[in-house]
This record gives sequence, structure tokens and C-alpha cells, in this order.
Amino acid sequence: MLRLIAFAGFCLLAACRSGQPYDIKNHPFNKQVIEKLAIYDSLGKAIIQHYSAIYKPTKGEPSYVYIDYQDGDEIYKDLSPDEAAKIKGYITQLGPNFFYGFDLYKDSTMKIYVRDTLLKDYRLDVAERLSFFPAGTDSIKKRDFPSRDTILNRNWQYWIRFDNQGLF
Repeated sequence: MLRLIAFAGFCLLAACRSGQPYDIKNHPFNKQVIEKLAIYDSLGKAIIQHYSAIYKPTKGEPSYVYIDYQDGDEIYKDLSPDEAAKIKGYITQLGPNFFYGFDLYKDSTMKIYVRDTLLKDYRLDVAERLSFFPAGTDSIKKRDFPSRDTILNRNWQYWIRFDNQGLF
């Protein structure tokens, strides 16, 4: 019984942290991501150009989901070697700290997975994403809390989602 009480106390202590909560409103957008927008734009356009060869909805998802470290060359199997090399080149230019996958939707919009970061002191997961609207839109929706976003141009929205980590 004493061990159970000690374990429960430890769990409560682990769930609590001293200090102020994280200031989500002032979390910066990464300038390097914004500086690489031309590469993201080229990548997005290259993927959309080959939409019919790439878009195959992932089982259980409303979109085609590509995760670089899981799916490897799967995305390229229906592309010519030159087309595949072009897309691979853009991904290589971005590098692993600025790209790890994307979702391609039926309407040809995309969500690019930039990076996920853990803020250990706040037990907070930070997910950076770019949304691409190839046709352009003046009605890009504002993200609800706990996200923050900025419109980079008429085709791109940069957004960050903040999620509290679970206790276990």
C-alpha cells in the first residue's frame, strides 16, 4: 500500500512542473523555414505536377501520406527517373531538419511535415507544418488554439501546433 501511495505521489510530482506555462503566443516561426520557402514551393509544384501518379490515399486516411523515413522510394515508383530525381533533389535540399513527409489531399492541397520538437521543460510537443494551396486562396483558414499560424503568401501557410504530452 505504501508503494502504491509513493508511486501515485511520484506520478503527480512528474505531472506538475514549477514555473510559468509556455508562452505559445510568442513562440517564433523559424526563419530558416521561411527562407527555404522557394524550395518548398518547387517541391509542392513538382508533386502536384505528378499528382495522378503520386496520389493514392493511404489506407484509413483521407489523403496520401508520405513519411520519408518509412516510405522510402515508394513515392517514386510511378515516376520517370528524371521526375523522381527532381523531387528527391528538393527533399535533399531541404534536409532532414526541414522535411520529413507530407499529406497530399484529393483537392491537391498539401500539408508538409517540417519537424516535431519536444520542449521537455514544458512537456510540450511542437509540430511545425506548412500548408500548400496550389490554386491559391484568399480564404486560408486561421488555425485554432493551441496552434498559431502565419500566411507566407497566397499559396502557403506556416503553422505550429502545440500539444501537451501525456503522463505516460
